[in-house]
Amino acid sequence: MVLTIKYASWKQTLRFQINRRWLLSTIGGLLLTTLLVISPLWIGGVQYSTLRGNGTDSFNYTIVAGYLDHEPFSWAMHTDPQTLVDRHPGYERARQLLGTRWTTPMMLAFMSCLAGVPPYQFEYVFSAICFLLAYGPAIMFARYLLRLRPTYTILTASVICFGFWAQLILDMRADSQQCSIPILLLLVFLVVHIETNHEDIAWREYVLIGGTTTALVFHYPEIMPMIIFGLTIYIAIRIVQLRSIPRHVLRGCAIALAIAVACTLPNAEVLLSFAKAQLSFALNGTNNWHLAYFKWLYTDPFTGLWGFGPFVGFNCWIGYILHLIAFMFGVSLTVIFVGAVASIMRSGKEKRGLLLVALLSLTAIAQFVYLFTQGQLWAGAKGLSFGYPYITLCVAGFALRHESYRTAWQFRRTHFLVTCTIGWMLAQVGLAMWRPITAFIGKDYANYISEHGEYRRHNWNVAPFRKIFQTQRRLTVWSDVQNPWVSEYLGLALGWDVNLINLGASRDFAELQAKRQSYRFAKYIIVDNCYGDTKLKIVARTPELILLQLPEDGVLIKSVQNPNGVEGPPASPFFWMGGPATLITFISQRTGYSVVQARFSLGPGRLNLPCRTLLITSKAEPQVRRIIIRPGVQDFCVRTLIGVNEMTLAVEEEARSFLPTDNRPLLLRVDELQMAPVALFTVGTESDVPCHYTGPATSEAYISVHK
Repeated sequence: MVLTIKYASWKQTLRFQINRRWLLSTIGGLLLTTLLVISPLWIGGVQYSTLRGNGTDSFNYTIVAGYLDHEPFSWAMHTDPQTLVDRHPGYERARQLLGTRWTTPMMLAFMSCLAGVPPYQFEYVFSAICFLLAYGPAIMFARYLLRLRPTYTILTASVICFGFWAQLILDMRADSQQCSIPILLLLVFLVVHIETNHEDIAWREYVLIGGTTTALVFHYPEIMPMIIFGLTIYIAIRIVQLRSIPRHVLRGCAIALAIAVACTLPNAEVLLSFAKAQLSFALNGTNNWHLAYFKWLYTDPFTGLWGFGPFVGFNCWIGYILHLIAFMFGVSLTVIFVGAVASIMRSGKEKRGLLLVALLSLTAIAQFVYLFTQGQLWAGAKGLSFGYPYITLCVAGFALRHESYRTAWQFRRTHFLVTCTIGWMLAQVGLAMWRPITAFIGKDYANYISEHGEYRRHNWNVAPFRKIFQTQRRLTVWSDVQNPWVSEYLGLALGWDVNLINLGASRDFAELQAKRQSYRFAKYIIVDNCYGDTKLKIVARTPELILLQLPEDGVLIKSVQNPNGVEGPPASPFFWMGGPATLITFISQRTGYSVVQARFSLGPGRLNLPCRTLLITSKAEPQVRRIIIRPGVQDFCVRTLIGVNEMTLAVEEEARSFLPTDNRPLLLRVDELQMAPVALFTVGTESDVPCHYTGPATSEAYISVHK
């Protein structure tokens, strides 16, 4: 747009006419497209965009973007695994992804820096921008190669950017594919433009073709076979039609090819191996991902291919009518497409732009059919999604192209073509306008993709935490969250502002065998709202998480897993021991000793005994210790390690009597459980390090420890 305005202001002689009305209408179409693409995120907010569709891919792109924004590219390949995860809890995943797709995360990191927004907040906007970038080459192709009217041109380009297929790819979170769409459109435009106006082409336009090809290879190398195949057929047809190619065209194509080869050669091994692996998976891989993303396509191909999937998912009489209308439109558009291809092949010499988009459309459909016959339903539908811009341009260029008609039959045929095509495009505009409404009401299209399992189940706003950390950057913060996706999100949102150490659930630890981070002294800890011990100072809170301030030598009880259950109100819980051991998980700031204190009551399980024998084991002290427990407040000492600790408590005696209405082994009731640190006399590795604290000297804990 800027270059167009610049040329218009200079009043240079162009190959096409630019007037103010056309310029303003084009910019107006871009603004409308931008509004319809961005408004769902604007209305739905972070709750709408986080983990929408294929949330796994969105998190993968974001963690690699964050890595590239903060570290040298090769640092992860040359550092040890422990140092890697100590820098950030998600760097092990980033290291494994750097060998696959790094170009798109690099762009995400760069553009988020320009916007001044963290990558985890900018990722969905970045995806939308990719479709807005497609508006320019789509406008150029439709207007100056397909010769469509200005209104039809703007409508066609807008449908490519916000139609059903564009919305689907946006929700699939395939950022590399989204980046490839404007590059594909630009490459196709340049090829036809140069081939059409080869006498007036400057050498820098061939350089632009080489750069565009290089960008496409870096973004999505596995799509190159389809593009090469389509372009090869196009060039072969043009050679047959022209019978010869001008030398300067051959010279320019050689320049473009040399630039592409020279730019990709340093990374050729990685690109080829990755493309080979992706193609092998597409041909031989086993998955059922089509059930999550393309069930609507295989259920009804005629409506699905043309983006009418959301109209056929209503189980009511209105839905049946919409389904019938969508099916009729789908059949009509299929007939139009077949007729367009047949007509273009007969008169391809005069319709170079239509010829190329028709060939690329046929290539995408042929690839889909082949993969479908091989049982690769996911790969086939994913490949078909690359062909939707060309199918749109092919149908629009054939049906909406202004041509004079001489007979009544030609008039009726033209009227039928225009009516079906405009109706289809207006339906896509309607879907784009309905999308912000679905974001506002918190629902999605009927008969659409299956969203991520954690989508809309969490509150993703961590602004209260970021506000606290803004003035205390690089301090150490512990995170103990039980949901692995929330835990990973905290790493994406906060992991570069503070030194975040994940003590809780971790996908990287479970799936990638990543190492646990080294424990360091922390000032704060992020925990779930339902955390066990909330006596610490609450610094900030969200609807789902709380930020607690840890004391210098604090001990925090994380959870109590008791076979007989935990009873009582959250402010004063209690539990009955007896039978299998009780597991107490707690977090300690330092290695040393802590005092466990509680109010004990003897249960009816052994009425003839005046005390109970408590068996204690822990990670720091694996040997079993026996403590005599009598009724009342009592404490005992346990050894702790920095970080997460687990301690098991079990009653040695067996229950011999039970209540009439309760068959649990009620041997020992525990109330007011709490833990406190103990000052160390010295630091050692043996369990007989003396423990000094201010408790009573007659305590069983004191006697046991010193014994």
